[in-house]
Amino acid sequence: MTAGVEEYAAGDALIRQGETADHAFILESGSVKVVSDVDGFEQTLAIASAGEVIGEMALFDDAPRSASVIALESVRAQRVTRARLAELMREDPAASMPFLKAILDRLRTGNVMLATATRTQALVRKFRVKLSLPAANGPSAVEVEVDTLTGAAKVIRQDPPGNAPAQAEAFVPGMRR
Repeated sequence: MTAGVEEYAAGDALIRQGETADHAFILESGSVKVVSDVDGFEQTLAIASAGEVIGEMALFDDAPRSASVIALESVRAQRVTRARLAELMREDPAASMPFLKAILDRLRTGNVMLATATRTQALVRKFRVKLSLPAANGPSAVEVEVDTLTGAAKVIRQDPPGNAPAQAEAFVPGMRR
């Protein structure tokens, strides 16, 4: 079924985000983490272990890898190329089921993550923050409410009263306006 068995040490990358490839892996032993880097922020998407398929999207398209896969411990993995999978699908269509199941599982997980993120974003429409700011008549404690949808910020309360900073309303950079 495979193009070969490969071994990786803890910390080794089996797959690198952004690279193009034509193969996937079936993990025989060990475990890996699947991570995505967006603007310098690394997010762990999944942990995979023996018996699981990783990198399966490369079997079906030429797009760059969407995530990196890093060995958490010693890993043994079977490499399966796109050409070998096509051959398997002709010889024994049922042999492709683990790869198709892996894609469907990722799609379901992505849908749940998207729904959760959307719900979380809706729940955090507004937040408040207390700031200590220098002011003309001495330090001022200010409570500011920020609308995450518009990026508008306004002073809710100041202590002592009348000792507000020069601008009482502002726009928070990075938020939509």
